[in-house]
Amino acid sequence: MEPKRDFLLSEIKRMQRLYSRNELPEALATYVEERYYPRIAGVTEKPLKDIALPTKVDIELIKVIVLEYYGLSWTAVWTRNRKKDIVTARNVLMYFFRTKGLLSFEKIGDIFLFDHSTIIHSKRRLLSRVEQDEDFRKEIEYLNQAIATAYNNQTTTP
Repeated sequence: MEPKRDFLLSEIKRMQRLYSRNELPEALATYVEERYYPRIAGVTEKPLKDIALPTKVDIELIKVIVLEYYGLSWTAVWTRNRKKDIVTARNVLMYFFRTKGLLSFEKIGDIFLFDHSTIIHSKRRLLSRVEQDEDFRKEIEYLNQAIATAYNNQTTTP
């Protein structure tokens, strides 16, 4: 492995031992921000490529709707659990983050602590399942409609 990658992996493993599951995302974000976006001469802005662009649908809105539908918590989906219902909910979240939230595969990977190629694979598997499973296709259509309705209600309410 490359020395930089070995170092980063060892730091992540160290942080996993130090922080709880709830604290880990914030700790990792803080670590990356401090390590890779140093404050130079009082400048506190991140590079332009990392500025969040306006999203079509708020990610939190997507999370609430999908997690409520599957009856799961964010912690359950965020952890590396391979139970079928949790994996399904995680894949659906990733799909809607990409299609409705307009996040890049890399950003979604950062959220779930997966490589971007894992997110691409997840999306392909989900689309394949939609083609083969009529009930699952109806689930995705229902969630798509629920997200669109909630977004429209959110933007029209003063």
